[in-house]
Amino acid sequence: MAGRKLLSFVICAASAFLAVAQKNAPSEPSTPDAQVRLGYSLMQEKNYVPALALFRKAAEKGNAAAENNIGWLYQNGWGVKQDYVEAFAWYRKAADQGNVLAQNNIANLYRNGLGVTQDYAQAMTWYRKAADQGSLVGEVNIGWLYQNGLGVTQDYAEAMRWYTTAANKGDTFAQTKIGLLYEKGLGVKQDYAMAMAWYYRSAGKGDAPAQNAIGAMYQNGWGVAQDYEKAADWYRKAAEQGDAQAENNLGYLYDHALGVHHDNDEAAKWYRKAADHGLPLAPFNLAKLHSTQSHGVLQGFIPNCDPSKTSGCVTPPKAVFAPEPDHSQQVRDAKSQGTCVLKLVVGVDGLPSNIRVISSAGIELDQAAVEAVKKWKFEPAMKDGKPAAVDIAVEVDFHLK
Repeated sequence: MAGRKLLSFVICAASAFLAVAQKNAPSEPSTPDAQVRLGYSLMQEKNYVPALALFRKAAEKGNAAAENNIGWLYQNGWGVKQDYVEAFAWYRKAADQGNVLAQNNIANLYRNGLGVTQDYAQAMTWYRKAADQGSLVGEVNIGWLYQNGLGVTQDYAEAMRWYTTAANKGDTFAQTKIGLLYEKGLGVKQDYAMAMAWYYRSAGKGDAPAQNAIGAMYQNGWGVAQDYEKAADWYRKAAEQGDAQAENNLGYLYDHALGVHHDNDEAAKWYRKAADHGLPLAPFNLAKLHSTQSHGVLQGFIPNCDPSKTSGCVTPPKAVFAPEPDHSQQVRDAKSQGTCVLKLVVGVDGLPSNIRVISSAGIELDQAAVEAVKKWKFEPAMKDGKPAAVDIAVEVDFHLK
């Protein structure tokens, strides 16, 4: 009898404990806003499947934030198979309710041609919708489209206006772009001091492109006393953040002993990092570092080998006729100088084709360089004793005399 009473007590106690536990357990949120908040927390923890389930429940009640978040999960393939078309559909539901994030997301899909045909005009339309609600992202991207003439007529002054709106809100991308417009005199009178001021605002917040730009100002003595050591310091700040242009520039300083001691290994290291980050000029600089140069031809992209010992060996082409570029009166009047790097194909007939600029010295100099190289003639590359078509790069230098 006593045992039966004890068992009854244990059962009752367990039931009471279960009732208390159920009472204290957090219930699943029932309102759309609460579902979105919990779903967002789960998404931050990378628990995408339960996050998606909560967003769907909220979306069923027309919650725009949930609709946008479902689109984001589809765009990135988190918790679902990546599907840009489905992402677009969900973004559109949210955007039609005025959701700013969704409007920017639709614009991004149009700009990049993801799930829709690439359409910069449509991107502009949606960025404007977002900007009308004060979206910083929308403002910056409108400036970028005007700067590059994508979806609209190129208009640097209008780009400056939109960048300034965003920059005054603290956006570093916009601040750096304003610096660039002042540096190049695009839409405004060229003003190196103003350029440097805007670069410093952005660089002070750790913006790598701005840090690289300051390095270039010091390297070239634009608006400041030329100082290679300061250039190297600024390039290093940006390069350590993985900025490809800064990595290449720092490699160049080591390559030419400017502000740093000459060090081919350091130069190669930074050129290689820039190449790995996709900078087109960097592999050519790396090639030039490890190879000879003849008539401006960078030969290092073609493997060094002994044709008598190596099957499939390709020996590089050699320029046999390389006239200097003509300097137009406009170029002479502007006292322009610099180095243009071109990439081209040297055919089996030794003639250049498919000439394109990979490192610009300015429109006028680039055009003069291309016209000059069109006239060049080469001994073609040789593979297994036969002429072969190869890609090479050439440097064309313009210096004041």
